Amino acid sequence: MLAELVKSAPVDDVDKMLPPDRKAWFQSERERLKFEQETNELIPAEDVAREFSAMAKAMVQVLETLPDILERDCALPPSAVSRVQSIIDDLRDQIALKVMNADTEIEEEMPEEE
Repeated sequence: MLAELVKSAPVDDVDKMLPPDRKAWFQSERERLKFEQETNELIPAEDVAREFSAMAKAMVQVLETLPDILERDCALPPSAVSRVQSIIDDLRDQIALKVMNADTEIEEEMPEEE
């Protein structure tokens, strides 16, 4: 939510405001964020992280069981099962890398607080 607050107006503009104007601006931003959260237009970061984690766990669980299912139900030979497992491992590594890169990009986009 802080990132959304910072995005709304450049920090330089807020810093140039007189104290009463700055206070009014921050109060209006807090009310706007509260309204957006109440109308489900803004989701707290903790909720997003929790849902993303649950989704990732479900996906990994399915991927982990896929080789066993293919071997048992489709009579896939061991060499093919090994290849499937290798591909799944590569996909999982790629997903992890993209998640880490996305986190890094988000941190780089956020302005530093002084």
